[in-house]
Amino acid sequence: MKKMPAELSQWGKTKIKRNETQRAFFERVVNDEKLAENFVDFVVKNPRLNKTIYRTLSALILPAKWRIWQKKYGDAYDAFIHQKWNKAKRVEDVLRIVPNFSPWALKDRFGIITLGKVPADFGGQKDYLKLLEKILVSKVVQKYKKIKALENNLKEFATAYPEIKKIDWYNMTERTRFLSKLLHQATATPFSIQNARHKYTVRFLCNPFSCKMVFEVVAGKQKYILKMAVNPVLDISSDDKRKEAENQAIRADSPYSNALMEFYLKLNKCPHVCDIQHYTSQYEAVLYKEEKGIPFISPHKKWDFYDLNNKLLKDMNRLGIYINDVSLANFIVAPNGTLKVIDIGHASFANPMTQGIPGLTFTFGNLSGQDYLTHFGVMSMED
Repeated sequence: MKKMPAELSQWGKTKIKRNETQRAFFERVVNDEKLAENFVDFVVKNPRLNKTIYRTLSALILPAKWRIWQKKYGDAYDAFIHQKWNKAKRVEDVLRIVPNFSPWALKDRFGIITLGKVPADFGGQKDYLKLLEKILVSKVVQKYKKIKALENNLKEFATAYPEIKKIDWYNMTERTRFLSKLLHQATATPFSIQNARHKYTVRFLCNPFSCKMVFEVVAGKQKYILKMAVNPVLDISSDDKRKEAENQAIRADSPYSNALMEFYLKLNKCPHVCDIQHYTSQYEAVLYKEEKGIPFISPHKKWDFYDLNNKLLKDMNRLGIYINDVSLANFIVAPNGTLKVIDIGHASFANPMTQGIPGLTFTFGNLSGQDYLTHFGVMSMED
């Protein structure tokens, strides 16, 4: 049996009875309301021990009692999270526990969802929102939207851009190359925006198949990366619009999903997370300071997403975040040698001791074609 983590052993040291076995003690833990609450608190405060605690206890508790033990622990955990939820003053108070709170739950509890702070380079919150609006209505974004709208009508597309007839539209390689070149020609020129007393240089970093727009924003000497929904739902006065906004948020690789995972990692001081600054649900926009470093070069001829997660992003994995999209462009090596994830993309979250809560959490989407948790998790399941 795997040795019990020192932190877990220390937690139980003053609570275990004389001559009580560890197995008997942990069976008693979930049957004592105060002790169970104390144990959940210990688990939540030690997120990096999550899987280790699970493996230790699953080996310690008798198999016939393990499912019952899990159910009782789950009840205690559920009560603990709802207690924290009801007392929370801001989203960050609960986000450090798990990153997968649903947008409808957060909006019902906190109203407009905001995370972090707007950097001083952008003035106050109102000035920042005005800048987002100006970017959204800019000529560059309008060109982008006009071209993207043509994808739904190939006849009109061919009339506007006859060169499309030279490619096989249903060959994704040719289609990607064609759209990337077309959109780059239409949107690559940087443009300036005057907002309040500040002037910004904005450059559209266009991805033809992303659900979000990405911009480089230069404010004085500092560069930022802004990711924003293509068509943020600004008016949610009707139920249909509310659902549209929620569906945008829970889509794979959305600004909302990215922001929740990255702020969760930041709150838990993960060295691999990028320098995320602010998120607002008002424009589905997330802002980062641009990372400095060198491109990541794979140590393998054919990169393996198990090795990337298990070896190079170990701390992120200990916190329950697993990267599915392992394109080398999503990573950068910081000056101190740390591998940074600059586009968390279609990542997954799972920590067995901090499980989902009905009505509060959801499962992150994934469109990258591979899923770390599904692939490796199913390997340990019985036939």
